[in-house]
Amino acid sequence: MTTNAIILTGGQGAGKALLRVGGVPLIRRMALALAPFFDDVIISCKSTEDYEFLGLTLVEDEFETEEAIVGLYSALRASQAELNFCISCDLPIIHLDLIRHMLRLAQKHAAVAPESDGGPEALYAVYRRDCEKAMGDLITERRYSLREMLEKIGAGIVTRKEVKTICGKMNALYRLETPEDVENLEDLLERADGH
Repeated sequence: MTTNAIILTGGQGAGKALLRVGGVPLIRRMALALAPFFDDVIISCKSTEDYEFLGLTLVEDEFETEEAIVGLYSALRASQAELNFCISCDLPIIHLDLIRHMLRLAQKHAAVAPESDGGPEALYAVYRRDCEKAMGDLITERRYSLREMLEKIGAGIVTRKEVKTICGKMNALYRLETPEDVENLEDLLERADGH
């Protein structure tokens, strides 16, 4: 079974995706970490111009709205793989054990997402390609919640306890929200290497 990785850059320009971490754009680090384990790495973006330097498959959003569901929907439609690991540049830690666990669970679910403190983390999740139909329906209805979509398709959830067991002390769901988060990122990525 083919599996692809989809990196969502966000709808408001290059933003965090092009932040330099250790002298390397964050998106390049993420793509390099994922590439050995997936058949293709797809970059979902508002405009391809900022990401041509990566030499990867680039997919522009099919709709004008700047909602994450649109980027994911567009990338799933372009993907040739049955299973797709989706990760946002806001969640830059690549924890391979957690990803492998979700890919195994996705054999029995339309999607699988890990549970964070705020609920299922839809932007660090595995989706079957055919989820794009449910996403398209929600977009048509102007309902952009990925969590609502996860509920609609009956996604499998990796509980917080399971995430902690798999990841140990590493916070795989570390989110970039503040300047301090960005400052701490280089140390976290060094510790995450090899997971």
